[in-house]
Amino acid sequence: LGVEGTQTATFSLAIDDSMEENGCLRYVVGSQIKKELRPHVPLSSNRDEGHALTIELRPEDVVKLAPASRGSVTIHDEYV
Repeated sequence: LGVEGTQTATFSLAIDDSMEENGCLRYVVGSQIKKELRPHVPLSSNRDEGHALTIELRPEDVVKLAPASRGSVTIHDEYV
């Protein structure tokens, strides 16, 4: 696709309200500062059950939620 390395951005459009109850985006506070890519693993056992990914949290990690109302767009790079 012409992209070298991990120089990408993700745009997510909320087609419904995306809240804690139905799995809104979560991020580790400060993860963009260290520029360290952590291995992601599927949250479900297969793609038919879901497409969500997760990471192994470290004791010092602080996780924040990023709820989005229907029609909202979130944009982030690979470090968030």
